[in-house]
Amino acid sequence: MEVWIEVIESYTDIRVWIAQNKFIPNEIMEALSEDSSERVRWMIASKNRLPEHLQIKMAKDHDSSVRQRIAYNKKASARLLQMRIEDEDQETYHTHNSNPTPTRRHAI
Repeated sequence: MEVWIEVIESYTDIRVWIAQNKFIPNEIMEALSEDSSERVRWMIASKNRLPEHLQIKMAKDHDSSVRQRIAYNKKASARLLQMRIEDEDQETYHTHNSNPTPTRRHAI
């Protein structure tokens, strides 16, 4: 874990490549979810194994492209999708409506 943290802190230009890694630990996803680059945050929002608390965090991101990306995430929770309905950005709202992920209620 220390190596991941050191790389993120020392080599800011490769954070987007780290964010693309399928096997990064949840703690690193957490750190990168706060990155100043919307491209890095967008990549984190794309992660299928993103924990729900990070999904919700990404759904509240100030950048609409990050919010749109999390709405497309096939593992988006029902709670997150409900938040997307309330999004002030119409494009993100429409993104939510096109996500084929069933809510738990429909999956049963």
